[in-house]
Amino acid sequence: MPIICVLAPAFRLGVAHLADPGVPVAGAVLVADKLERGRVIECSAVASALGARPGMTLVQAQAVARDARVVLDDPRRDAEVWQAMLDALDAASPLIDDAGLGCAYLEMQGIEGDAVGWLAAVRGALAAFD
Repeated sequence: MPIICVLAPAFRLGVAHLADPGVPVAGAVLVADKLERGRVIECSAVASALGARPGMTLVQAQAVARDARVVLDDPRRDAEVWQAMLDALDAASPLIDDAGLGCAYLEMQGIEGDAVGWLAAVRGALAAFD
């Protein structure tokens, strides 16, 4: 049975960028649950390379990624964007298994075409989400 995995790495960072295009997706960024005594829930590749990790306190993460920008996560907006992405993926396949924010599996059994066409349909469905 053919299955396509859709994985949006740094999903919460992407949502923060959608809300504020000034949030750099290529720079050092820490996505935190709160500012006061907060924890990192996601970090950019650059912040990760500097040593920041999800689960660290902001103090710990900022000690290793000193110039990283901190943005607050918006769980409601995360859920809205993810639901919109799942709705868009329905155009590629109606059989979608939601594996959590940023990860879904599409069953392609019975969908006309081949792997190249299926991948193009998935990319096309998600094109609006950059």
